Amino acid sequence: MSAEQGSWCIDKELDLGSERLNAAYRLAKEKHDQCPPRKSGEPYITHPLEVFKILRDEWGIKNENCLIAALLHDIVEDTNVSFKQIQLEFGDEVASLVEGVTKLETNSDHETLKKVLNKSNIDPRVALIKLADRLHNMRTLDSMPLEKQKRKAKETLDVYTKLAESLGMWVVKTELEDLSFKYSDRDGWEKMSLIIKDDPRLSPDFSCYLKSRIEQTLSGKKIEGEVETRNNGVWSLKKKQEKMALEGKGSPDDLNDINDVVSFRVKVKTLDDCYQVLKEIHQDFGGMVDHDRFDEFIGDNKQVNGYEAIQTTIDFPNAGSVEIAIMTEEMEQFNNWGVISLINKQKDLQDYVLKLVFTPSRSVRFLPRNATGVDFAMSISPRVLIEANSIYVDGMENPFRW
Repeated sequence: MSAEQGSWCIDKELDLGSERLNAAYRLAKEKHDQCPPRKSGEPYITHPLEVFKILRDEWGIKNENCLIAALLHDIVEDTNVSFKQIQLEFGDEVASLVEGVTKLETNSDHETLKKVLNKSNIDPRVALIKLADRLHNMRTLDSMPLEKQKRKAKETLDVYTKLAESLGMWVVKTELEDLSFKYSDRDGWEKMSLIIKDDPRLSPDFSCYLKSRIEQTLSGKKIEGEVETRNNGVWSLKKKQEKMALEGKGSPDDLNDINDVVSFRVKVKTLDDCYQVLKEIHQDFGGMVDHDRFDEFIGDNKQVNGYEAIQTTIDFPNAGSVEIAIMTEEMEQFNNWGVISLINKQKDLQDYVLKLVFTPSRSVRFLPRNATGVDFAMSISPRVLIEANSIYVDGMENPFRW
């Protein structure tokens, strides 16, 4: 059905839940109706509206200013609306968020990222809108020419997946990675997808067996909790397979030695319960436990992006290695959604303001706000960390602990 036939009928009087949101939508629609349609043939307003829906309906964002900024994120670049007008109609905070997200005319990711800097730091709310913007563009990339598909896919892998990871947004990072892989290397995507499809650990029988066995352990010790499974992404598994093959630890034709093809996630009520479950699982599986792949990302030892869990690996002779991750419900909410879960709980975001650093080759690193040159060197490689004795920032030498 064509656009003229009403396939993309957009209601100017759509009710988004508040007068401020409705006013932002009406302004966006009025101005974007003067813009050319998207490559798919859709009216341009469908894009900011979909970005809004990703934030509100998929990610559960309730912050009104953030949602208004999502509706208006392209309006300054594409129409005659100014930041001053947004400020007068919707306030300083909305104007600041829109300014942070607005693309530069160069359309260069390097310059775009500079634009969102605030004294070298990135407001997590700006990052969320940028990620929702990129996610919708990647979901609708089919309408773009092949060359642009590949370029956008590379940009997404180089920049936006790293941004999502730095904010702890595992679900978003995985979708962006897999969409990028699909559009940048269709043959590689299909080959890897077939390898994953044939992996015995993803069979319903294996999943039911292990899930039931863990649930029986919880029930036997009267521990309240639930067991879920989380499949890893196609791109992530491809990179792990390549890394392990280079290290002589795995095969390029299967995933047997990769322990998180599927991760069994055990969510319990308290941290004490986490350690009790770990003890019971180790006793249950005995010699099948791979103690060399035990990780305790808890408390002060949580990962840089805030991920927390106890992870242990069980080696099944006829299936392969399987990760069992144990955490509280609150930990897992953050593990999946990162700063989104903090925004929804109205928590302080200061610890998740990011420092954006460009390498000499213009690739990007997202580091914690208080990161030093040591952290930057480690993000590149341990070898760089060992060999470096100073760091250059904008061409000027600085102490290594800058």
